Amino acid sequence: MPSLSFTGHRPQSLKYFFNESHADCVNLKKLILNKTAAIIEAENIENIYTGMALGSDIWCAEAVLYLKKFYPKIKLHAVLPFRNQTEKWSEKLLEQYGERYDEILSKCESVAVLAENYSDGVYMIRNEYLVDHADVVLAIWNGKPSGTGKTVKLAKLRGKSCVIINPDTLEIV
Repeated sequence: MPSLSFTGHRPQSLKYFFNESHADCVNLKKLILNKTAAIIEAENIENIYTGMALGSDIWCAEAVLYLKKFYPKIKLHAVLPFRNQTEKWSEKLLEQYGERYDEILSKCESVAVLAENYSDGVYMIRNEYLVDHADVVLAIWNGKPSGTGKTVKLAKLRGKSCVIINPDTLEIV
């Protein structure tokens, strides 16, 4: 069964920061939805993986849950770097993302927890898992050095198909 994984920037790395009503963020989310649908159709995708990080991962997961109406065979899988990862989020972030995060998890086909507690390197382990379980990687990446950039590089090294949406320009590479 062909699979798709997401990787992408957190809101603090984007020009609109946490303002999801900003026109560029709204347009990015539309592009994520449309490109995800196109990949599902073109590649006959059934399993989709999200790392459940703030920003891009959440937006991609929300797009998948919406697309399930049109593609009932798709299954969303959450990959958590460590149990209770939201405990590292501030009160403000929990207000903006906490309920959405819980809602997404409740609708996932499976939830993989890769470590019990936070430690250095858990995010890269999560990213390796996402790459290893994907045939296609959809990255929300502006091309700058970052964890997302390292994940894209790893995916290419492992021969995965990569589709990149630049969140600054909305260009697809």
